[in-house]
Amino acid sequence: MKKFIINGVEDDSILDQMEITAGDILLSINGLPVTDILDYRYLIADDSLEVEIEKADGEIWLLDIEKEYEDDLGVIFPEAMIGTKPVRTIAFFVLSINCRRACAKACMSKMMMNACRF
Repeated sequence: MKKFIINGVEDDSILDQMEITAGDILLSINGLPVTDILDYRYLIADDSLEVEIEKADGEIWLLDIEKEYEDDLGVIFPEAMIGTKPVRTIAFFVLSINCRRACAKACMSKMMMNACRF
C-alpha cells in the first residue's frame, strides 16, 4: 500500500494544533486508507473523524477530531500527489455528479478559474 507522507501542515490548522508535523504518515481516516488527494478530500468531508497517524519514531497516534463539515485538516501535499489539470478535472467531475453540499457550485466555479485550494 502506498504511504501518504505529510509534506507539511498549515499554521494554526487542526493538525498543527495536534502537533502533526512534516514527515508523519497519514495512515487512515475513519478506518479507510488515504492514498491520494482525492481520497483525502472525500474522507475529510465529515464533521467527526478518526485519523490514524504514524509519527516519525514509529509511534501510532489515533486522533478523534470534531470539526465543521467544510473545515480542512491543514495537510500540505507533496507535489507528486497534487498533479495539475487531471486532478482538477476529476475533482470537477466528482463535485458536479456527487456533491450535494450548498457550496458545490461555488467550489466548481473556483476550480474552473484555478482559484480553488483543491
